[in-house]
Amino acid sequence: KCCRDAGITPQNISRIDLCADFQYFKNGMHPSTLIKGFAAEKYLKIGQPRFTLHGTTEKGYNYYNSVLFGSKNSSVYTRFYEKSLEMKEVKQNDWIVDCWRDLGFDLDGKQVWRVEFSISGPGRKNLDRNTAEIQEISLSDLSSRDKIRALFISLSKRYFVFTKADTATRKYNQQRLELFDTTIEVEKWQPLPAVRKTV
Repeated sequence: KCCRDAGITPQNISRIDLCADFQYFKNGMHPSTLIKGFAAEKYLKIGQPRFTLHGTTEKGYNYYNSVLFGSKNSSVYTRFYEKSLEMKEVKQNDWIVDCWRDLGFDLDGKQVWRVEFSISGPGRKNLDRNTAEIQEISLSDLSSRDKIRALFISLSKRYFVFTKADTATRKYNQQRLELFDTTIEVEKWQPLPAVRKTV
């Protein structure tokens, strides 16, 4: 409606960033517990094997505040980080804090964390396993909070899956952590493979 009122016709979507902010995962785990456990190989991640872990030793111990999976050139790039720390160090966005308060977050000394998926290139297209149709994310797929949530949950089922390392020898047989509420029925996101150019 905004584009229509301004006389703008969108041609395509080049990149989509979808995120969820929270203070605890669905299973009650604190986000810092997951990131520390990942650094200690107590928890393992399925998919996107390349990662970058960030933290500090300023407090006299290792404090991890973000981990990035994939690369910025990947079709889907995953970030898991302490959003309240980023806003304190980079830029305070009052409207985001207002949203957190509206959602009932406890902001008295408690951090807010974010999982964010940055989708571009072939990542914007998905395969419907029932019909074998290839569909691209459209503006209508982003037109409501429910649709955005469904897309985020679908991506999290593929790109934010962690297991308990001590529950089986093979990673894919290990017990998976239940991190988000996935009660809505959504199709599992199946991006098309990235096209690799060779010289």
